Amino acid sequence: MAQMNPTPGERAIWLAAGMSLSRKLDFAAVGVRALALEAGLPEESLKRNFVDLKHYMIALQQHFMDELRAAVLNATASHTPGYERLRSGAVAYLDGWLARPGLRGIALGVHEPAAQVAEGLRLQNQSFSLVLSTEFHAMGWPHAVVAARLFVAILQEVARAEHVQGRPNPAMREEIWEFLRSY
Repeated sequence: MAQMNPTPGERAIWLAAGMSLSRKLDFAAVGVRALALEAGLPEESLKRNFVDLKHYMIALQQHFMDELRAAVLNATASHTPGYERLRSGAVAYLDGWLARPGLRGIALGVHEPAAQVAEGLRLQNQSFSLVLSTEFHAMGWPHAVVAARLFVAILQEVARAEHVQGRPNPAMREEIWEFLRSY
């Protein structure tokens, strides 16, 4: 196993390089060399900070999810629980995925490490559903936890469709708002 002596500054540079490339490239085409060029660091620095490309991709996906979570929290901070806060958060979530097409491929399981990323996303979705259930409860939904799980599934499906199209899908987004207004 490679000896690791991670450097927090280098680690942040590697993650920033991946986030930058995720706006431009599909990660199927990204290797250590392209990342190193974007980061301005020697290739061996990746191993020192992440062990290998697979572990780097896992860290990058988590970094993105943290960024996405922060964007959702920022978009919803000024709203009281309910419809407008759910809608604002959903727009931030969907727009965040559209801004990082290279990372969406990882989350869809198109690229390795699919199993590790899928499990991480499953756990995050479970947690996200529990948090969102308070929003549905505030709106008076009788089965708030179930509604939140369905809402998360709807958001994921819209994000997949928009990823393929490479742009927002107004009809699908309108149906999300219709779902939210349906009770």
